[in-house]
Order: sequence, then structure tokens, then C-alpha cells
Amino acid sequence: MRTSIEHALTKVPEVTLDFWLIKIAAKTLGETSGDAVSMSMNLDYLIGTGIFAVIFLAAVIAQVKGKAFYPFLY
Repeated sequence: MRTSIEHALTKVPEVTLDFWLIKIAAKTLGETSGDAVSMSMNLDYLIGTGIFAVIFLAAVIAQVKGKAFYPFLY
């Protein structure tokens, strides 16, 4: 019989090196591109955030409405 700790740990997905590489790359590229857009266009950070929020929402909508797997959308 498994202990409650073992049972709880089986519900947690394994975090791999690939996950951390993708997470660090996404965070770095996201912050860098956000700063680049807001600084080069002399925009406030809130406006820059709005620009990227619209891009993000468009990508999410395209993924949800996609009838098949399109790697470009991811």
C-alpha cells in the first residue's frame, strides 16, 4: 500500500530539463521583446503589455479554433 506522500507525488508531472530550457527562453525572450517594443516606440509599459496581450489572445484563439495540429501556432 502506498503512503499518502507517494500517492501525492504520482499526481505531479515530471519536470525535465527541456521544460526549464523552454521556460527560461520564453521568459527571457518575452521580457526582452517587450522592453524592445516599448523602448523603441517610446510607449508606456502598459501599452506594450497590451500589444503583446492582443498577440497572445490571437494565438490562443487560433489554437482553439484549429481543426488540426499546426506546429506554427505553438
